Amino acid sequence: DAKGMGEISAFRMGRWPDPILRRPASPIRSFLFGTSDLHVVAEALRATARKEGAVGLAAQQCGVDGRLLWIDTASADTSGSAGATNSSKRRRRQARGEGKTIATRNSVLSSDEGLFLINPRITRRSDELDMLPWTETCLVLPPSFTATVLRDASITVQYESLEGETLSIDLDGELARCVQHESDHDRGILILDHVDLSEMEDGAKGLMAALESEGHGDRMLVAYGRYIDESSPLRS
Repeated sequence: DAKGMGEISAFRMGRWPDPILRRPASPIRSFLFGTSDLHVVAEALRATARKEGAVGLAAQQCGVDGRLLWIDTASADTSGSAGATNSSKRRRRQARGEGKTIATRNSVLSSDEGLFLINPRITRRSDELDMLPWTETCLVLPPSFTATVLRDASITVQYESLEGETLSIDLDGELARCVQHESDHDRGILILDHVDLSEMEDGAKGLMAALESEGHGDRMLVAYGRYIDESSPLRS
């Protein structure tokens, strides 16, 4: 629960090895769109991300069983170079719905309010040969742990707004990386699942590897799966 739901406050985040971090999030049902309950949860998620200094955050990380992401589009390094071993060219980005442009980068990706994505699904990925390596950390993991993770250079994401409007947005660089990282959380996947047990803290015989060994191979298959979502998870 958020602290003091009557006012916008922060969630208590899960911390590894809390098993809640391994539970895939459920789709947010359409009857919740536009409700005060959904807006309170969304604002609490944004408050939590800003308190923690996060570029992005999944509600799943806070124990909320709902596919809701918040991305700090204003402060994200859209060149794709921050904290990474690569850089990528900036491209023009647009949010669009029903085949028409409804918002431009200036109003969506540079907004101080950031971007909420409900039930996000990746509908396009750039070529596998163009995948980029990033050095990533995660708020729910020990701050000393980093993992080198391959991410698609660019993606198209379809999602619903807080009011239930279905939109689509093209992302590359840091924003594409961020959405892929947070979408992993929606599936109960951590950056731990992108590396071998030997790459965990203290190596294959350390405590982290011991706690992660059961089911690690199966989770790696999910982590590396370049899935494409072709249908909406919405239901009333």
